[in-house]
Amino acid sequence: MRFNDNNRAIDLLRQAADEAERIGDGGYEVRIIANILLGFILPFVGLGTEANVRLDAVETLCRSQGDELHLGAILNNRSCLWIMMNDPVKFAADIGAVISLARKIGNQYLERQTQLNAGIFYYWRGEYDLSLAHAQRAIEMDEQRFRHGVRPEAAVLLIRILWAQGQLQAARQLRNEIREHQHKAVADKKGELILAPNDALIFDVISEILDPSAEPGARWDQLLARAKEVAQGQELIEILELRGIAAEAEAQWPVARSAWQEAIALSASIPNVMETRIHRRLDSSPPA
Repeated sequence: MRFNDNNRAIDLLRQAADEAERIGDGGYEVRIIANILLGFILPFVGLGTEANVRLDAVETLCRSQGDELHLGAILNNRSCLWIMMNDPVKFAADIGAVISLARKIGNQYLERQTQLNAGIFYYWRGEYDLSLAHAQRAIEMDEQRFRHGVRPEAAVLLIRILWAQGQLQAARQLRNEIREHQHKAVADKKGELILAPNDALIFDVISEILDPSAEPGARWDQLLARAKEVAQGQELIEILELRGIAAEAEAQWPVARSAWQEAIALSASIPNVMETRIHRRLDSSPPA
């Protein structure tokens, strides 16, 4: 995720957390929430150590108060820190704790989001079997909770996994189902069922990968322009990697190398788990 005004937001949240701590018991909830938000934002600007310190502190505070509601949010946001730091061991420990806690307190939404985050992380790492299990659980929970329809971002993740596993027919079938679902949601004016801009972008990207358009170069230019506006977290890195893969399939090596080089350059400002793999792609491509 890119925060265009992150310095001001971080300063305000730090002030809120510090003032709430000074107040004591009366500032408890503000202190917890300000630090939870900081724990999510700070890793995106390279301040993972501060994020971890803040989340550890409020975790201790929540446990001392028996506050399981906020504890779940703390552990969930700390799992996002481990995604940014590409630490699968600490990530697995925290998501396991979040899922157990969510089931204990009956918070299905928290578990569903954790399952989705885990699926995305393992997909980015190329651990597709693990990713598949989490994506399928998220979809199963959606189907159980929302009898009148669901926003299909977990299904968009599943398409990416199926494609990566080489299950192209299944990926295309699911792509067609989502496309029909979205057309109907628009026609019925059910905004709550329409994919968020970043998820809609990724859906269009994987659709282009599965079935290239008549003018793929122009289409990819459009997709990359959108990505630079709406992509969140490591999504822009993923999309640039896919752009290179699409060009590689057409033996358009200058285009492939350019996309992968841009992805690597972005890694300096967007912590991600794909950089090493993209380096390998670039190193194994034919020389210019």
